[in-house]
Amino acid sequence: MRTVIDLLNVGSAAWGTLVVAGLWQSTLLAVVVVAAARVLRRSAPGVRYWLWQIVAIKLLVIPLWSWSLAWPWPAVSSDDALAWIAPRAVAASAMQHDGPQFLAAAAETRQTQADSTGMVTWAGRFKAITWRSWLFLGWGALVGLQIVRLVAMRRRLSRLLRQSTPPEAELIAMARDVVERLQLKRPPAVLLTAVAGSPFACGVLRPKLVLPQALVGMLSAAEWRQVLAHELAHVKRRDLIW
Repeated sequence: MRTVIDLLNVGSAAWGTLVVAGLWQSTLLAVVVVAAARVLRRSAPGVRYWLWQIVAIKLLVIPLWSWSLAWPWPAVSSDDALAWIAPRAVAASAMQHDGPQFLAAAAETRQTQADSTGMVTWAGRFKAITWRSWLFLGWGALVGLQIVRLVAMRRRLSRLLRQSTPPEAELIAMARDVVERLQLKRPPAVLLTAVAGSPFACGVLRPKLVLPQALVGMLSAAEWRQVLAHELAHVKRRDLIW
């Protein structure tokens, strides 16, 4: 059990160093991009769009693109690392040379320690966990909950798509016209859903444009073209991949 805690403490220290490095470097990059976007506010929107995509790429490849600097709370000191590694190295060497004699001596030593100090309580084990390890465990729990949430959202989306129906020919014709204007190579399928909400695009390999049934009688032809152009622009720029 203590070995697991030791590994957790060492691993969380390395994780903390990576998180801090990624945090300040990404924040600095975002500040630079904000300043550049203000200077280029009269330029084409695509320029500012790709500036922010640089920030997205940085966040995506933080483990591969970061610099280590000295920090007030170091990941793990050399003394701590030596204290953790040295006893295990000695034990491995003794095991290799002494074999069964080493195992018998180790068992006797453990029994003596257990008789003199008693069983190690769970409270004592928890005290050995560093605050960085607790932070790492909390982060892992939140990541797990987010994964569960994404899976549930994906299931709801699949159910919504199965229950959706094709729109009328007039709406399909407008969508086809907007697709041609945007020069989309692979036009997405257009679907109507009875679920209340906003129009949205989904799917990476096979994109779909989902429109609420309630908007059919509310929007004019010109307004529908604006809605279709907005959603299909997401598909053209591959925003779903980003």
